[in-house]
Amino acid sequence: MPPKSNAKSDPESAAPSFEAALTRLEEIVNRLERGDITLDESLAVFREGSDLVKQCLARLTQAEATVLELIAGEGGLPATTPARPGLEGDDDALV
Repeated sequence: MPPKSNAKSDPESAAPSFEAALTRLEEIVNRLERGDITLDESLAVFREGSDLVKQCLARLTQAEATVLELIAGEGGLPATTPARPGLEGDDDALV
């Protein structure tokens, strides 16, 4: 039997995936827009949605940093590579 993981020791493991968080946010928005829940329920799901937005923004920031690190060129600046090598500076080639 696999060992049980302790979610308290790793808070990231308890967080939903980015995609799951977005799906849940859509559900929350739909529920709030329908307006068929009480004020207390609205506040509770709004709070949940706010937490999910923060988690999504943190994941996007982390992903952006990873992408920038992966494409970093010499001196830590992003490397620039033409989309189609050999065409740089040749505007007529695209016509």
